[in-house]
Amino acid sequence: MIGSDLVPVEYVERRILELRGRRVIIDFDLAGLYGVETRRLNEQVKRNSDRFPDDFVFQLTEEEKAKVIAECDHLAKLRFSPHLPLAFTEHGALMCSRLPFGQLGRSLGLLLREGIDQESGASVCSSCAHS
Repeated sequence: MIGSDLVPVEYVERRILELRGRRVIIDFDLAGLYGVETRRLNEQVKRNSDRFPDDFVFQLTEEEKAKVIAECDHLAKLRFSPHLPLAFTEHGALMCSRLPFGQLGRSLGLLLREGIDQESGASVCSSCAHS
């Protein structure tokens, strides 16, 4: 993702979406923040599934995926993926900071919590509404 250990808060905030009435971050964006491939993040979540109940992470439907891709330009690459993305709530994103992704995890966990906690009037993608 970013070469230094510091991730700008604005960068994180632009990755927060609203789906199913909850503020979430898509696996593609979360993996980018941790500097790992999306598949690696999802492997770790699957291996530690007992830490990720349904209120921490959920899989998008085909319709949700299409809507997110249409409204969020930075997620256009997902159009070519045969997989349905995962969406992480605040608690799920924070739980990812405990997965083995290096020391950046704890700092990102705090930034993600701050970004997801903030109020937003966005319908789907807060970043796309401002682009």
